[in-house]
Amino acid sequence: MSLSQSQINRLVACFQSIELRLEELEDVFYTILFERAPQFRKLFPDDLSSQKHHMGEALKLLAMNVTDLDEHAGVLREMGTRHAGYGTEVRDYPIVCEAMVGAFEQISGDLWTEQLKEDWSAVFEIVSAYMIEGQTYLDHLSDD
Repeated sequence: MSLSQSQINRLVACFQSIELRLEELEDVFYTILFERAPQFRKLFPDDLSSQKHHMGEALKLLAMNVTDLDEHAGVLREMGTRHAGYGTEVRDYPIVCEAMVGAFEQISGDLWTEQLKEDWSAVFEIVSAYMIEGQTYLDHLSDD
């Protein structure tokens, strides 16, 4: 699972353009997520400050490593395993991905294009696929 150099260039440029607004992106993401899937709210603490900080740091790492997401498959699988422990289900990933892309769209403003939507969607699909592998592995172990 990899991205083209053109996709990588667009993604890096987009992230650099919004990086100073990361806290706003975090707020927008959770607003969109809980509007689209209110049932997710119970999976999170009342105070989202720490959660938002972790997400912001994860997005920075993602942007820095978008050139080779496959190299980080192990970490992403572990993250999926952890998220399964929080109550995340495989069917939840598309909703979260759409909320994340929606947050990037809102924060990017006039810089947003259909191509960026496709690029960010591809990134989050790759990340989700690895996380689901981690979760599926955990589910398989619990079935034994």
